[in-house]
Amino acid sequence: FFFFFFFFKQKTAYEIMPSLVGSEMCIRDRYMGKVGLTEKDAIEHFGQKNVKVYRTRFVNLFYKVTTHQQPTLFKLVCKLPDEKVVGVHAIGRGVDEMIQGYSVALTAGATKKDYDNTLSIHPTSSEMFVTMGQYH
Repeated sequence: FFFFFFFFKQKTAYEIMPSLVGSEMCIRDRYMGKVGLTEKDAIEHFGQKNVKVYRTRFVNLFYKVTTHQQPTLFKLVCKLPDEKVVGVHAIGRGVDEMIQGYSVALTAGATKKDYDNTLSIHPTSSEMFVTMGQYH
């Protein structure tokens, strides 16, 4: 048992730690998730001219047929010149299930071009991450 863990240590990227906030009492079916740097931290670390931010705001299809038009907000924070994604932020329904996948993408060093080249699953909220900046 010890032999296995001694030779197969994995490197964990603690600087890319996903987090999630949600509460049934105050925010029904609405979560806030993030992984990587905030926009402010990226600007402090890389400088204003070296950071590009993509944002989108929309109403999740789950709410389209109701009078409660709850918004969903997504943000990608990218480091120039290659637009490496250094932060992913989301508020809305289903974010609790999405943020883990985006933490894998950050750990792998994904760029905005990688997101753009990814075929989206329609109709889902997460498709907005891969179409962000193209059609909005």
